[in-house]
Amino acid sequence: MIKRKLVDEYRLFRQQVTWVEYAVWWVVRFILLFALVNAIAQERSEATILQLGAEFGLSFLLPLLHLLP
Repeated sequence: MIKRKLVDEYRLFRQQVTWVEYAVWWVVRFILLFALVNAIAQERSEATILQLGAEFGLSFLLPLLHLLP
């Protein structure tokens, strides 16, 4: 049941979102990941690292929120 719902939601998503919008989401995720790794490497403040980590995680979580009833 969950697998079918995910497949149906993905089909609906692909109908509503153009490939350009989809590509932009992945570019933003890549930029956030790069910023997070860079902040860790440069030993930035914990608050900065935490914020970047949260933003990176939310970039994956937000599109999934519409699956909740």
